[in-house]
Amino acid sequence: MLAIASALLQIVLSAPPQQGCARSGDPAWSNQVRSLIADCELRLSSPDSNMSLAVDANGKIRVLQGGAVLHEKLVIAPVEPPAMVSWSPTSNAFFINDGEGSGMTSVFRMFRIENGGVFEEATIRKRAVAFFRKTVRCRPQAYDPDVWGFGWSADGREIYLLVQSTVHNPCGPSGTFISLIVGADDAGIRGKLSASGTERRFRSLLPAEIFRK
Repeated sequence: MLAIASALLQIVLSAPPQQGCARSGDPAWSNQVRSLIADCELRLSSPDSNMSLAVDANGKIRVLQGGAVLHEKLVIAPVEPPAMVSWSPTSNAFFINDGEGSGMTSVFRMFRIENGGVFEEATIRKRAVAFFRKTVRCRPQAYDPDVWGFGWSADGREIYLLVQSTVHNPCGPSGTFISLIVGADDAGIRGKLSASGTERRFRSLLPAEIFRK
C-alpha cells in the first residue's frame, strides 16, 4: 500500500518546473483541500468571500478581511510546506495539513475565527492520535500517527480525518490507516471507518493510490 505521505509528494511535485508557484492553491486530493507549495505564497478566499487565508513564502499564516489582518490572540507558528489547506463551508474555520518541511509526515492544525480573532487549537489532532493509538494498541515508544484533514460535511459541523501510521517506528504496521468523522466544534469522534469503509464512503476525496495493495 502506498503511504499517504508519498501520495502528497506526488501531488506537490508532479507539476512541470516552469509552473512553479502557479500551482499553489490548486486542488490537491479533491476540491476540498488545496496545495501549499514550499517557498510559494497562497491566497485562498473563504467560501463566503468575506475573508482570505494568506500564507507568505516563509510560511507565515494570516487571515485578511477587507484588506486588514484579523487580530491574532495567539502567536501562530509558521506552516512548513508541502502542505494542504481547507476552509470550512461556513467560513468560520480552516485546517492545515502541515508537512513540516518534508511532506513525509502530516500534523493536522485547526484554526477557528471568533470575535475578530484567529485561534489555533490542537484538541482534534490529540484526540485522533489517542484514538488511533488505543485502537491499534501500539507500543508506547512508537511514533504518533500522521493526521490528515481531507474534507468537511456540507454544513461544516464535521471534519473528515485520515489517520495513518508512520513509515518509521510506526504505531502498528506501517501504512495502516483509518478515517474518523470528528465534530468541528467539540472535537468529539462521531464515527470511525476501516480502510475498506473509508474507500466505500470517501473514495472521491482521497488519492486512489492509498487503496491499492
